[in-house]
Amino acid sequence: MNKSRQSPSRNGMALVTVLLLTAILSILLVALTRGSSTHLLVASSQRDFEKALYVTEAAVERAAAHIVGGGAVPASLTGTVGDGVYIFTVIQGGQVAMGSCSIGGAININPNSSPDNEFQLKMADGTIIDRDDLVQDYGGYNGPAVMVHVKPKGNGNQNDLLVNGESYPLENKTTYQILAPTMAVNLYNDNVNPQGKAVGQWWIAVGATGATIVEAM
Repeated sequence: MNKSRQSPSRNGMALVTVLLLTAILSILLVALTRGSSTHLLVASSQRDFEKALYVTEAAVERAAAHIVGGGAVPASLTGTVGDGVYIFTVIQGGQVAMGSCSIGGAININPNSSPDNEFQLKMADGTIIDRDDLVQDYGGYNGPAVMVHVKPKGNGNQNDLLVNGESYPLENKTTYQILAPTMAVNLYNDNVNPQGKAVGQWWIAVGATGATIVEAM
């Protein structure tokens, strides 16, 4: 009789003990998981920082080699280091006007085709569209790009460019380069006749974040 009465109590103690052990193990598991996640995040951030440093060093070295070797100016080149991609630009007398900004709007392209002012649109794979491509039979381009080199036709009131949500005045005496790891562009003519010929003015519409604007007189 006494033995049978103690069994439920012992069973209850065993159940409580199992529950306590389970709770302790769960707490330890959560702590270990969080600790592992923190270490992984720190390691990942350190890896990304070192990767960015190596890519930046490669871009600087290539830019220096381009200048020393008498490379063309202006120039905008891309390259890769592992799975990292860099973009650099060389402009005579250029200065960074804005960095890490968002850009949206359109620029009326100056028809001037001199080497210093010639329009260029560059894709990530190195493909370039320049002023010589903008003929009557050209259908334009709508897609991604990494660089736009343009001298505006007219002043700011003939162009519609917003930088960080505010109007960005453009001057026809200045050449601009817009650089970004990727940007959406639309190169178009504002007057295409019924025969499909571009007979109006050429425009470049740009949308980008994390972009840099470089100005050159």
